[in-house]
Amino acid sequence: MLYSIAGNMTVREGGEMPEVLTVEQVAKMLGFHPESIRRLAREEKIPAVKVRNKWRFLREVIIDWIAAGCPDPKEMA
Repeated sequence: MLYSIAGNMTVREGGEMPEVLTVEQVAKMLGFHPESIRRLAREEKIPAVKVRNKWRFLREVIIDWIAAGCPDPKEMA
C-alpha cells in the first residue's frame, strides 16, 4: 500500500524506498528531451519535486500519471 508525503510524492508502507528518477531517466522513459521534462516540472505539469536544485521523480508515480492520461498533478492528490 502507498501513502502520500509532500503532496505528489509517495512511499511504500513498511519502509521500502521507491525508485527515484532523474530528469534524464524520465526523458528517456518517455522519449522526450530532458529540457522538455524540466519545463513540464517547472510548470507543474508532471509529478516532481525539487531536491537540492535538481528535479526528482518517483518511477511508480510517473507510471500512474501516464496510465491516468497525464492529468494535472494537483488533481491526482
